[in-house]
Amino acid sequence: MSRFAFALFAALVCASPSLQGQDLDQLRQLRDQTSASPATGESRSSLLRNYFSSFSQDQNLLDKLSASVQPAPSLQTIPLEDVIDAEKYMLNAGDVIDISIFSLAPITFRTTVSADGNLTIPNVGSVFVSGKTLASAKPELLEKLSKQYKGGAISITLQRPRTFLVTVTGAIRAPGKHVVSAIDRVDKAILVANAPMGDNSNLAPNLQAEKLTADRLALRLYPNYSPLLQPSLRRIQLRRKSGEVIECDLIRFFLAGDNSMNPLLREGDVIAVPNLAVEQVEKVGIYGAVQIPALYEYSPFDSLSTLLRLAQGATPNADLENVQLVRKTASGFETRRINLAEILARKAPDVPLLPNDRIQVPEKSAPKIGNVTIKGEVKFPGYFAIEEGKTTLKDVVKLAGGFTDKALLNGAKIYRKPRPEDPNAKEPIAITDPGFERARIVRGSNLNPEEAQTFDIDYGARRNYVSANFPEIFKAGSEQDILLKDGDIILIPRDEQTVYVFGQVQRPGFVKYVKGWKARDYLNAVGGETSESTGDVKVLKAGSDEWKTPSETEIESGDWIIAPKKVRKTFAQSVSEYAPIISLFTTAVTLGVLIFQATK
Repeated sequence: MSRFAFALFAALVCASPSLQGQDLDQLRQLRDQTSASPATGESRSSLLRNYFSSFSQDQNLLDKLSASVQPAPSLQTIPLEDVIDAEKYMLNAGDVIDISIFSLAPITFRTTVSADGNLTIPNVGSVFVSGKTLASAKPELLEKLSKQYKGGAISITLQRPRTFLVTVTGAIRAPGKHVVSAIDRVDKAILVANAPMGDNSNLAPNLQAEKLTADRLALRLYPNYSPLLQPSLRRIQLRRKSGEVIECDLIRFFLAGDNSMNPLLREGDVIAVPNLAVEQVEKVGIYGAVQIPALYEYSPFDSLSTLLRLAQGATPNADLENVQLVRKTASGFETRRINLAEILARKAPDVPLLPNDRIQVPEKSAPKIGNVTIKGEVKFPGYFAIEEGKTTLKDVVKLAGGFTDKALLNGAKIYRKPRPEDPNAKEPIAITDPGFERARIVRGSNLNPEEAQTFDIDYGARRNYVSANFPEIFKAGSEQDILLKDGDIILIPRDEQTVYVFGQVQRPGFVKYVKGWKARDYLNAVGGETSESTGDVKVLKAGSDEWKTPSETEIESGDWIIAPKKVRKTFAQSVSEYAPIISLFTTAVTLGVLIFQATK
């Protein structure tokens, strides 16, 4: 129920406790019919989503619209756009007027414009006000009131705008007459008429039965009735009772805030909503440096500046002086360069658009400023601006104040942010659907089973790290460096000055790093190897994750030393392992015996 109808209903019930029987039933029926008019269910944003999804499934506009067009909480509680303008508001049957006379004994009258257009005032009489603006009707009312009520200030206010019926036809779910108010616009009538057909819970019994009958008739005449209803929101026609025809464009209203494309409703209005023929709809498109690049249904009133407004304007880096218009002609496609900046400044005429025009708004050819993050052991960790193609790793480390004395350079990494166009990009920790990606890559390869298994292991460990040897890059006199890109994350771990020893040792754990110590020194520091150790000790290098033997590398801070465990095989495993050798030996002996017998 609208707040006006609810207030009237509540006031009448509270002020007249003696209302019973038929009177109270009539009031309840008025309440139910009024509550039926909003037909709750579909907000402006959902209407927009349905509209765009009908002809532009390939664009990302729908998600962006959710941020720019917020749904109203309910069609029943749409707030006033502004204070009602007395110079423009036309009075008619159903408007409720409050008249207050401030004297020693204040008096207030609440009266309604009658069906014949008269406003009846107690002790004064009737005054014809239909068709007059609120501002023009006040002088006549004040003149008549002043003659009867002398010596007091008089106030005349609109307490509640009237409700009336308008007709909505065309590609909507419930064509016919619908209740709106004098402060409603065309979009309200379409929202009401396009409410879901199954949502009849708020309808009065007689309206519900009428609606269901119309739906059944439509389904009998047109079996594919619902899927064919795709309302156009850009080429709506509003026909006034006077014969005036107004073109309405709700997309320009929703996205550009153009009230002229969504006029206020009047009694007798007929709203015609064309059906959006999905296969034949004419489109215009705008791409590039705009807030919402997308395809839009074409309107005969479209121009270059209008389409820019629908796209929510240009981005800060847009080159509006070199906008490109691509148009289909009889001889093919032609390209035209337009200075949109001059059009917006009204130094040049606007450019009308034709069906299937495409607009490209380029970005200015300025250095692209990106952002990188450096974390860990630098003096000033945080975010730093870079110029792509120019700023290097050394530049950023210098801006961050250099490394601290705790930095573990051989464990440092650069993580590169996955690009949207890279289907194989992996986040630094989580891998998204690795099975599908591995299968897709391996499917067309000629890898043997062992190679495929190795690839599977390596692929599972894949991350978007940049190959960087920090100790070599930052060695004195080194000219090595790495160009950074927007979104790069530089990770500098802390050097804890420890070596981790584990596996088949007496007391596995961290051991203080001592420069020059060998692997055996660290093993002795943890109590030596157990009897289960194979003695084949390995070193896992920090940063590179390389497996080395102790003789191949110098132990550094952050390295791991592993003492593997002996593999004890069961008798069955041993027999299975030696079975091929035994079989081969048996075959050879048998073959020798046969040869010996054959040569006797």
